[in-house]
Formats: sequence, structure tokens, C-alpha cells
Amino acid sequence: MSGSHADSIELGGAYDGTVGVLGAVAALKGLRQAGFRPAASLEAVMFATEEAGRFNVPCLGRHVCLRVVCFRNIGACELGRTSFDYTHHAFS
Repeated sequence: MSGSHADSIELGGAYDGTVGVLGAVAALKGLRQAGFRPAASLEAVMFATEEAGRFNVPCLGRHVCLRVVCFRNIGACELGRTSFDYTHHAFS
């Protein structure tokens, strides 16, 4: 698994995460074109809500992916506005 995040914080490098995601995709494409056949799955990932801590859980995307945090346990609201549950279901 290789990749990065897609969000950015104010004054935080607009393309740092995006370049990481595109780099992972380019690397996988290069491996495929070279005829490389991995023994296990290789995946490119793009996480959201990594830098901002939008729901009071920093690095939420990777924590959920690694099962450090479960969706059901995130009850925090986005700065008192939108619940995680609502946002998750609205964009799923």
C-alpha cells in the first residue's frame, strides 16, 4: 500500500498529499508496464481528513483503514456543525 492524503490545511502545502497519491499511482503503473507480478496485492490509497482533524480524530482515514478507530466510535461533530455519521452516509 502506498499513497498519501488529499486534504490540506490553510498555509500547509497545497500539493504535498496529492503528489504522494499520484506518485503511488505512477509507481504501480510503472511496475505493471515493466511486467512485474507481485506475490501479494499492491494498492494506491488516498486518505481524506488527515491533516485537519475534522472530526477531532487526527489522521482519521489511516486510522480507520488500519482499524485503530471504528466508524461506530466516532461521535464527534465537525466544529459543532455536522456529525461524522451524517457526513459518512451522505458521501458513501
